[in-house]
Amino acid sequence: MTTYRRTELALSFFLVALGVATIFGAYYTIPELSVLRDLIGARGFAYVVGAFVALGGAVLVVLQVRALRPVVADAADTASDERGGDEPGRPASAFRAFSVIGVLIVYAALLRPAGYIPATVFFVSAGTFLMDGRGPVRLFVFPLLYAIGTYLLFDTLLGVRIPDGVLRPLIVAVGLG
Repeated sequence: MTTYRRTELALSFFLVALGVATIFGAYYTIPELSVLRDLIGARGFAYVVGAFVALGGAVLVVLQVRALRPVVADAADTASDERGGDEPGRPASAFRAFSVIGVLIVYAALLRPAGYIPATVFFVSAGTFLMDGRGPVRLFVFPLLYAIGTYLLFDTLLGVRIPDGVLRPLIVAVGLG
């Protein structure tokens, strides 16, 4: 078993443990009573999130264990592209997935102080870069258009308040805030 496979398997087990810990943590720390009436409540939401994380980790564990077995290829099994495998030269990796999670954490930390548009441009650019997207259009133009477009959609059309951050004076000057 290579170091890469061991790392993938360890991270998969970590996701299972994280999901189970989320469920148990919700049971012991989140009160069942709620001031607002909603469909599932805070505890129920934590249960759902924990279950999805644990289930996703379990699926990854099964996939990693299945990958350890030797595969005997026959004529009908040679078309691996039909099974949706990795792209040649670009295998999926836990490092890439956890890098995107790290960028998402930075995005959440930047959202209030920097504002939605700068933080979203950073997040989409970094995510695109981590997924091997290159070029100025993919790394700068698309993220900027996406951030402005979704800001206008949610803030202006739907009336959902989104943090303006450092662009607050510009947004007010344009008449959007």
